[in-house]
Amino acid sequence: MILLRDDPKSTMAGMKYARFVSYLLLLVHVACGSSSPPENPLEMANAGHCHIQSDFTAALPSAACPPEQNADEIRTTRATVDGITRTGLYMQAPGVVRFPVFIHHGATFLTWITLAPTAWTGSLDGALFRVVLYAVDPPETVLLVERHVDPHNNPEHQVWLKLAQDLSFWGNSRVVIELSADPGPAGDNSMDWCIWGQPMVYSPPLPAGNFPYEKMKQRLAAGEWRLDHDFVATRAVSSAPGHEESSPPLLTTSFTLSDRTKEGLYAHPPWSVTRTLIPGVDAKLFTSLGIIENCWDSSDGVLFCIEAELAGSPPQTLLEYSLCPRVNLCDRGWVDVTVDLSLYANRSIKLTLSTGPGSRNDFNCDSGAWAHPLIISTP
Repeated sequence: MILLRDDPKSTMAGMKYARFVSYLLLLVHVACGSSSPPENPLEMANAGHCHIQSDFTAALPSAACPPEQNADEIRTTRATVDGITRTGLYMQAPGVVRFPVFIHHGATFLTWITLAPTAWTGSLDGALFRVVLYAVDPPETVLLVERHVDPHNNPEHQVWLKLAQDLSFWGNSRVVIELSADPGPAGDNSMDWCIWGQPMVYSPPLPAGNFPYEKMKQRLAAGEWRLDHDFVATRAVSSAPGHEESSPPLLTTSFTLSDRTKEGLYAHPPWSVTRTLIPGVDAKLFTSLGIIENCWDSSDGVLFCIEAELAGSPPQTLLEYSLCPRVNLCDRGWVDVTVDLSLYANRSIKLTLSTGPGSRNDFNCDSGAWAHPLIISTP
């Protein structure tokens, strides 16, 4: 379940307290230790046990570099160290690259670092690897992890060195993660050929698509719940009063994923639909996300987004979730999503559903679907 972040203007004290408690828990987590990150999250993702949220190697074409950094000096690579081969990113120190990421609850940053084996005898003072997180709300800069790697003077560094950091503190928020490398203590960058092996952010998978829609309909018919909005039922009146145009025009059909058939909206990116509506008390949006089966092995993924906008305020991101069935077994089917809209109870908002391309910014075979998107509240 993905829940809405509190409005900082109306609940600032509560938000500060919640973040303070979260920070204390994060300190305890770091001090006391936790279960070790998996040695091969790609295998775990292929088995359906975790979700690769952002693969920085694949996302390099959409990454950003500061003006002083030549983007061409950072490239994808493949290296074998101590018999273990990993794909990743290469940069000559000093180097820096930044990746925008929407952090899910329970997310972890993970990578393995090393200097290119051919540089172990030539890089006399090694290199300093850093991972920095830039948060947006509230603005803050956090050094997540820092490691000096010096294979020339430390034979124990002639391996892949794991860097991992729990990102739960920033769950359900947008951040920028920066990877950088600088010369060692002597300031000598000769042969500081730095490699980030499989840098990624992964999280637990969302639930499989088992929403009991028939039971929902029964409870709505019995008056236990109130239907605030049905995106499928209103598809034909997208330009009527109280509705906005969709882009492209809405297409509804039935989709079967992993033997489960659902009716929903076909959403090949770039795609969006906006509705002006007034959520009721304790309102929630229920839907299931999916990618058409014949695209599972070809698509680089589809990014699903939900945004809410109050009059006079900037849009707030309520959901940003990428499905990539080619990498994540748990994405081969319907994925349930629940978004809490109670903060907007009895207030007019513009709610936008949209899809975009995956990590490689490739639109080919990105046939996404929103199944049964409904907004339900308490009568």
